Formats: sequence, structure tokens, C-alpha cells
Amino acid sequence: MSKKKNKKVKDKEKKELKLKKSDKKKKKKVKQQKKETKAIDSVKKVTQSDVYKTFNRLVSLVNKMSNEPVMFNGNSYHNAELKAIDIISKYQPISTANLANKLKVTRSAVLKTINKLIHKGLIEKQKSKENGRIFEFKLTQEGNDFIVASLDFKTIEEDSVMNALNQMSEKELAYFNDALERILINLIN
Repeated sequence: MSKKKNKKVKDKEKKELKLKKSDKKKKKKVKQQKKETKAIDSVKKVTQSDVYKTFNRLVSLVNKMSNEPVMFNGNSYHNAELKAIDIISKYQPISTANLANKLKVTRSAVLKTINKLIHKGLIEKQKSKENGRIFEFKLTQEGNDFIVASLDFKTIEEDSVMNALNQMSEKELAYFNDALERILINLIN
């Protein structure tokens, strides 16, 4: 056989091999989709009441997690303190008025929170360089350490949610997302 014919035969064999691989992938994908559909179809009958109960359990857990104090270096930090630390870390140095505005609370509420955070050593108070009558607040080193630790905690929370979502098929994720979107729309309206 000539080299041209030999090359044509090899090219043809390569194309056939690629087609076989492509067919295998398609068959595997179809098989997976059938499996997912079967899994969804074989799920036990669920009533609206069952879904409502599960949703309430999820909301209760999220509320409980957001209302529980966070422990750091032997101190507990409540939701108001956590929000204040977050805002201060983003806008430091920040005045009492600006902090109250960003948190959408009164100055007196902010002052109570600020005093707790100063006492716990996470923030420090300093006079404004522009206006000596105004005090501003910024994080201490311990406050910066707290921010880093809280980011680690958020990552752990996000990882556990993502692990649960990663166990769902694309179709299940689409159904779940659609259901959540519908619930949100109804709650908003």
C-alpha cells in the first residue's frame, strides 16, 4: 500500500474511534439523565405540608445560627456586635454617625455596641484628624484577627451547604432553585 492510502486508512480509523468515544459519552450522558429522572420520579410522595415543615426547619436553623453568639478568645459576640465589626472593618476609621447610618440604628444603640467592642479589645477610639470633636473607630489587631477567624467560620458554613448542593444533579438543582425562587417571590409580594 502506498503511504497516501495508509494515511487515509489511519485517518479513517481515527475518525471512527472518535465517533465511538463520542457515542459512548452520549450513551453515558443519556444513561445518567435516565437515572436522575428515575430517582426524581421514584421519590416518595411529598405533600405541601411536608415541604412547608422542612422549609420552616431550615428557616429556624438559619435564624438560630444568626442569633447565637459567636465565641472568640473567651468572649461572646452577638449579632449587633458582629454587624458593627463588619462595617468598621470595611470603612475604618468610621464615626459614630456614619456607623449608625450604615447599620440603620440610632447613635445611642451604636454607642452601646461600640463600648462593648472597645471593652472586649476589638476596636479602638481615636479623635478625627479632620475634626477634633468627632471620634472615629477602627479595628485593633485583635479585631483584625477576629475578622480573619470569622471568614474561616463563614467558609466552613458555605462549604457544608455547597457539599449538600454538590450531591444534587443538575435537574434537582434546577427544581430546587425554581422552588426557592417561587417562595421568595411570594414572600416579597
